[in-house]
Amino acid sequence: MVRVHYLPPGHSGTEDVLKKALSGTGAGPRDFSGILYLGSGSRFIKESQKVFHALAGGTYIPPVMLTPRQLAKKLFQSHSGRLAAPSFLRVPLLMRLSGKGIGYAGLLSDFIAEVKARFPGLNADEIERETASLSEGLGIPAEVKERISDALRLMAAYDEALSNAGFADEEDSVSASAQYLDGLPFHTLIIDGLWRLTASEERLLSALMERSPRTTVLVPVDERRPEPVSQFLNFLDGFTPEVFTHDIEGPSKQFCYSACSGREDEMEAAARRIKADYISGRFRDLSRVHIVFPSASSYFGMAERVLGKYGIPYSFPSGAGPRMARASKELSSLLECALDDYPARGLSYLLTSALFEGIPEELRRWAPRLTLSGAHKGLSAFLALEGAPEAELKKLDRTLARLKKGFVEGAGYHAASKKYLEALRALGFAAGFADELEGRLKALPFLEGKGTGKITGREFSEVLNFLLSTIPPEEKGAGVQVMSFGEADGIRPGVLYFCGLKDGDIPSRPEMDLFLPERLRLELGLKTMRAHLLVEEFRFRRLLHSAGTVYLSYPEMEGDKLFLGSAFISGWERSDEKIYGIFSKEEELARKGKAPYSNQLGQIRVKCPYGKAHKYRVTDIDGFRSCPRKFFIERLMRIEPLEAKKYEIEPRSAGTIIHKVMERLVPHLAEPVEILKLKAGEVFDEAAAKEPVEAYWKELLRESFLSSIPRISRMEEEIRKEGFSPVRAELDIDGVLEGIPIKGKIDRLDGIEGVNFQILDYKTGMIDLAPKEILEKGANLQLFLYAALYGGGGGKVSRVGIYSLREMKTKFIPGKRDRKAGRDIDEFIDRAKGFLKETAGAIRAGDFSAIPISGQTCRQCHEKPYCPYIHGEAD
Repeated sequence: MVRVHYLPPGHSGTEDVLKKALSGTGAGPRDFSGILYLGSGSRFIKESQKVFHALAGGTYIPPVMLTPRQLAKKLFQSHSGRLAAPSFLRVPLLMRLSGKGIGYAGLLSDFIAEVKARFPGLNADEIERETASLSEGLGIPAEVKERISDALRLMAAYDEALSNAGFADEEDSVSASAQYLDGLPFHTLIIDGLWRLTASEERLLSALMERSPRTTVLVPVDERRPEPVSQFLNFLDGFTPEVFTHDIEGPSKQFCYSACSGREDEMEAAARRIKADYISGRFRDLSRVHIVFPSASSYFGMAERVLGKYGIPYSFPSGAGPRMARASKELSSLLECALDDYPARGLSYLLTSALFEGIPEELRRWAPRLTLSGAHKGLSAFLALEGAPEAELKKLDRTLARLKKGFVEGAGYHAASKKYLEALRALGFAAGFADELEGRLKALPFLEGKGTGKITGREFSEVLNFLLSTIPPEEKGAGVQVMSFGEADGIRPGVLYFCGLKDGDIPSRPEMDLFLPERLRLELGLKTMRAHLLVEEFRFRRLLHSAGTVYLSYPEMEGDKLFLGSAFISGWERSDEKIYGIFSKEEELARKGKAPYSNQLGQIRVKCPYGKAHKYRVTDIDGFRSCPRKFFIERLMRIEPLEAKKYEIEPRSAGTIIHKVMERLVPHLAEPVEILKLKAGEVFDEAAAKEPVEAYWKELLRESFLSSIPRISRMEEEIRKEGFSPVRAELDIDGVLEGIPIKGKIDRLDGIEGVNFQILDYKTGMIDLAPKEILEKGANLQLFLYAALYGGGGGKVSRVGIYSLREMKTKFIPGKRDRKAGRDIDEFIDRAKGFLKETAGAIRAGDFSAIPISGQTCRQCHEKPYCPYIHGEAD
């Protein structure tokens, strides 16, 4: 007897059917092992077990409660004499057999699983004949047919490899399990929540229903979208069941959604509401509060941070949470350091990882300095750094050298896995998933001899990351359940927060099938794109109606990107309800109102660091005028910003090399461009030889400089047309101006017949020489102070200028506009002397107040967060 109950979305008949099954056992011993309950998923099964325990109470022999696949695996392994191969081995084995990467192997694995489930009991040759005949009728291109054939040939090789080792594929075990039902002791079969079955699972359920005296089937049905369950209903019709329809026309829930300014606000709103409901007593069973996202990657890290901030306990039932994302990076970094000469990022991950308790404290404390050093890779480079813990680094290197041998000397997975596990133990690997990972790594040698020789480090790393993604979640205590939409099928939350409902994320776009075109999938009876969208909508509506209270939201934007809401919520009412209250320490502090941060910031006024006879560098005068506070911190205190350096040539190093090159090229600047270019190459190599710059950057800078020689030649030609020719380069100069001793170095001095001179300053950056800024603010005084010093020695400087090797042009003061306005070099020199006196006076007074000469100075300053000028406290 088969009874089928059609249930509308959100209507659960589980409690009723279990209660009836309990009453049907009579008053005998409390033995319910004759009840076989099949549910739609592991999470669904756990909830049903709780319901049964609440109904039965006391001590009893429980019913068998499994998913169809769990039952099939138990039957197969108990009666067939073979083992079902762990599903996590399929992708690595296919990667080895195909000789391609993990991505292709993953797609091939999905293809094999799907066709095996669709054609249970058929081998690769039989499936190929089926697809070939359909392909001919549909006019499928030859290259697509060849791709299908290649995939099926690999499937045959995969089946042969499993068979030779005494294993069977998981899908094959499901289809074969139907023959092992004889003697299975059950008198009541309950099928709850199943609505999507593969042909293999239908075969098993059919055999079970034929043997069961009593069968009850609960089927979720949605009148708006009946297509997803139509195949299962057709399957049930073959048993001529007694059908019961339960309130299909019942009242429909009305939903509304919130549009938040961004993902962070969306997550904050959910956390505040959870906290408010808990404090008020409206809902305190946090294990029945579920937060669901369309995908894991965009939200899980944020959920971890925000829920922690509000003190809300939570768990990620999936292994795809932030924990596994971090673990993948840290475990991969161990391989990177061993096989790729210690890349800085990988070494930093390794030394700071909480997974490795054996990392010495000296290395953990030193790790931040590693990232600030600018060193790119190489143990020798890190050992040369100041303060590097040499003994501990060398000890770590000995451990990783043994790991490296597993790849250099080993024949395959066996040696590599063994050496990797030894390295994990040596570094004190301690994680909740340690046993799971070790079990998977020890299973890898099963792949030995299945098609290739040595394993490469990259291949092992790809397999390692894949294995981590297959490790089941750790069991945790009560707390908010955070999961992706893919994991939420069949759950019955008390409160549901569905976040991230933006267009493009839900309904999701199905993965492109590399092997089977859409029309061929339709003919083969496989899931199509249209079916995928219908199933997503069915699952979405089922989830919403299964929850007691529902909150829906999506972010309207992220950065400068604007988003639309999902088509699933189109036409629904928008709600902007806010939750008022203080739910975190951060909010409490903000509400209390602390004294402004700017009150903690003071100006720098100290005793003059220089004596009366101190000789000021001309560049220091400009530095002080740019911003006295910045000058004190960076030039006097020599404090460097705590930030990781980019992998690039430092501007100061590039400028030093170019200045040296230009100095040595002075005698040759009038020569033809071809000769000048040859000479420039020689001069560059000499100038850069002793500079501490990596060869890669030297070569890049050399090519860039040599390519600019034709433009430099044209610039020199323009200077010669005005009658000037080089006199001196890198000329040291000093003297006294306005009673203040100063010194400096002129990059280049040009002259006309030893009477009229110009001073040039080489720049590898942009030209920043503006007459108005010089006369009114005292910006860029360097060249005018040089002119005053040189003029005081008997020469006459008529103009000064910037020689930009970035913009490839020169700019002089006074220029044509200055002369028209009646300004000559003497006016600029006089103003520069006045500003010099003012500046020296401020330095001697010890006044290093934050008064930048322009806003551009603040944009490039590392002291912005701590500056009284920025915070409006400058006096």
